[in-house]
Amino acid sequence: MASLYKVKKIPFPLRKGLKVFRSYLSDYYSLNKKYGIHEFASPNYINSGRMIAENSDGAYVGSGSSAIDMILEDGNERIGIDLKSVKMVGGGLSGESSLLQNFSAFGSNLDVLFQEKRANEIIRCFQKGLVKKYDDVMTEYNLTKLGHLWIIYKLNNVYFQYFELDATNLILSAVSSKATKSVVVDGIIPREFGVAKIYSSKKRLEVRLKSTAKKWLLFG
Repeated sequence: MASLYKVKKIPFPLRKGLKVFRSYLSDYYSLNKKYGIHEFASPNYINSGRMIAENSDGAYVGSGSSAIDMILEDGNERIGIDLKSVKMVGGGLSGESSLLQNFSAFGSNLDVLFQEKRANEIIRCFQKGLVKKYDDVMTEYNLTKLGHLWIIYKLNNVYFQYFELDATNLILSAVSSKATKSVVVDGIIPREFGVAKIYSSKKRLEVRLKSTAKKWLLFG
């Protein structure tokens, strides 16, 4: 099955910003080893998105509720990139990152769908929401491509994984139709890289990466 996430090489302009970010983490960690890398790379210490964007010759647009953190020019491409920063936790999965949350659009209707175990209708709600979200951001910023850069903290190493997003003809499906509290979703991310799940309580679609994915780019 085709996925929203397509595994791609990191765009060249973005690599420059990541080198600066890597150097910052290395220098800071050498002086503050009592902290884990993830702790001092959190927003409490630095704005990772702004640092990476500015050192990639890009524009930082991540303030507020924007669906992307930065815009980069790469040849004829104008790429909008969202940063996903997660810590690898126990159980073989990373911490979660939200792709879509909408209380006003789904509201009590989603509660009813979960109560009645109507997984396919739940999926359709979020599929429609994702397509609109990404269509809107492409139009707003006049983009040619969208990407998600995952920054993965595992012990005291930092990894990167880049996905290009393609919502054209997006088709999502439920792994199981027995939805009471959550629905595992196929069609978001290749199974070898992660898992996507919709939660009833949060009214949110989240993605977690798998620790078994061996294609991460190591900057440690």
